[in-house]
Parts: sequence; structure tokens; C-alpha cells
Amino acid sequence: TGGGWAAMAVVPVESSFLTSLNVDRKRALGRQKKREELLEDTANGKDILKHHSELQALADELDEKVEQKLSANEKAFFVAYKSFMFTVQKEFKELKQKADEEETKTRRDAKIQSLEKELDWFMNEALRLDELCKKYKKELDKWKGKADALEDDRQFLENQIKQAKR
Repeated sequence: TGGGWAAMAVVPVESSFLTSLNVDRKRALGRQKKREELLEDTANGKDILKHHSELQALADELDEKVEQKLSANEKAFFVAYKSFMFTVQKEFKELKQKADEEETKTRRDAKIQSLEKELDWFMNEALRLDELCKKYKKELDKWKGKADALEDDRQFLENQIKQAKR
């Protein structure tokens, strides 16, 4: 018996499946013959066999219809899933684009703030330099006034000396 298990382990799964199906078919045919032999001679035996055959066909048809419905529903599900994922992907791209735009806007705002600070510094520096200019201008005017006064004094003294020499 142990050798039988070893031999079964070597048989590929597909062939064992097909063999199993063949065994099931043979059993079903054997049962069918027994039914026919048992019911042939009864009064309603042929009707029973006919109804049994119809029920068997209906069961097979039902199995096919369920398989078709399942396949159709599976296809519909995958179509809906694909559509949904396309929508999600589209929304993801839109949100990423918005995030990139916001980041660009934030950088631009930071650059604007930096430039505004720089502008404030230059304006303050211009005011400081203007005050310094005015201060130096006053000092220049004061020294120019002193130089003019000295020039006038020099002219006066020069004229005094010339008159004294005459």
C-alpha cells in the first residue's frame, strides 16, 4: 500500500484531475444504467427517467447560466474598478498639480517678502543718505560762507594795504 502512495505522488495534478473526472463519469453512467434497469419495468418509469433527464439538463444549464452571470458580473466589476481607479488617478494628478502650484505660490510669496524687506532697507538707506547729504550740504554752506568772509576780509585788507602804500 505504501508503494501506491509513492506512485500517486509522481502523477501530475492535471492528469489526476482528469482521471478523477473520468471515474466520476463512469460512476454516473453506472448509476444511470441501474436507474434505467430499475425503472424501465414500472408504470411511470419512463416518465420518471424523462423527468430525471430533464432535471439533470436543467441543473447543467443552471450551472452554465450561473457561470455566465458570474463572468458578466466579474467583467462589470473590473470595468467599474478600472473606471474608479482612473478617476482616483486623475484626482491624484489634479491634487498633485494643486500642491505644486501652492508650493510655487509659497516660494513666490517668500521671494516677494524678501524683495519687500530689501526695498524697505534701500528706502531707509536712501533716507539716511539724504539726511547725511543735507547735513554735509549745511556744513559745506557754512564753510563756504566762512571762505567767502575770509575772501572779503582778504580783499578788504589788500585794499587797505594798497591804500596805505599810496
